[in-house]
Amino acid sequence: MLSHEDPACLLCSSLATIKRDVHELRQQDLRVRHGQVKDIGKGVSHKVQIVGDYLAGYTFSEIESAAASSIGAIRRYCDDFVRIIRFAGAALGSRRHPQRHRAV
Repeated sequence: MLSHEDPACLLCSSLATIKRDVHELRQQDLRVRHGQVKDIGKGVSHKVQIVGDYLAGYTFSEIESAAASSIGAIRRYCDDFVRIIRFAGAALGSRRHPQRHRAV
């Protein structure tokens, strides 16, 4: 899971907007952060280190040895990260090129 700052940065949004969205999700009884689900509080999980190692070019096998996580979990963390980056890129692309309405 990500901290509030991570999606704010990735989505080019403000921290206040992310906190507001999280608050709304909590009102719907949805848990959205690792700390809430695992009852460990805020903080950076080992996923950050794993994704950082992946971005640094380490193989899944090398990361597995260093992080004591399964290759399946490592693959899932990296796939999730890639999905978020693609989503953020698509969101940025739509902001850079807003659709123009033509007069009829």
